[in-house]
Amino acid sequence: MRKLRASYVKPPKLLPGMQIRVSEEADGEFWGRWLEEPDVARAYPSEGPQEREESTRRMQLFAKHQMSLTALFEGEVAGIAYLNLHPYRKIAHQALFTIIVGGKFRGKGIGTCLLEHLEKMGRDNFGLEGIHLEVYENNPALRLYRRMGYREFGMQSHWIKEAPGEYRAKIYMEKWF
Repeated sequence: MRKLRASYVKPPKLLPGMQIRVSEEADGEFWGRWLEEPDVARAYPSEGPQEREESTRRMQLFAKHQMSLTALFEGEVAGIAYLNLHPYRKIAHQALFTIIVGGKFRGKGIGTCLLEHLEKMGRDNFGLEGIHLEVYENNPALRLYRRMGYREFGMQSHWIKEAPGEYRAKIYMEKWF
């Protein structure tokens, strides 16, 4: 892929006790476990073991192709984020990302650090000009995304069917570098 023109981008920082590395397929164990946490299940809705296993397989595929980063905090896997790169040249300048931070690690700045490193990896390694995400309404991570400069560009009001007549919206956000 082509590289972007050189421009100054402040390098991401790490928190004390934190490391960021390229994800390994074995990190899927944590991804699958986090999908069962009630807070994650509300923000990343999958229903039943088969859907959680499929999500874990997707995360492992991105890890295999070095499109995923894992945050370690004091030696423990704390969060994982990946880029869903496009194979088609005309849309390869941008990508969708997915991120999960384990429950006991939330609110410590790990998601911020992980996302900053993912953005840098996208720019430096894959020539991305921007990334976007899909987040469900009432997700606490919305504050993080807004603080980091992501802007809303659309909403789908009836994305998740919670119960008959009850729906939750999906919000689309993007950030251009």
